[in-house]
Amino acid sequence: MKPSTTIQSTTKNKPQKNKEPLGTQIKAKAYELWEKQGRKNGTDQSDWLEAERIIKNQAV
Repeated sequence: MKPSTTIQSTTKNKPQKNKEPLGTQIKAKAYELWEKQGRKNGTDQSDWLEAERIIKNQAV
């Protein structure tokens, strides 16, 4: 008999916190940050980068 060569994914049993695509999660978080700051113009890039950092840290 040959030994089994089945490889199990380590992420298969790991629960997902959010099934939305990453870009959608970041967009929603950036919008939330923008609203919390009083909807100031000109903060889109910093809001996006902060949202990206937050979402990626939640995934770990």
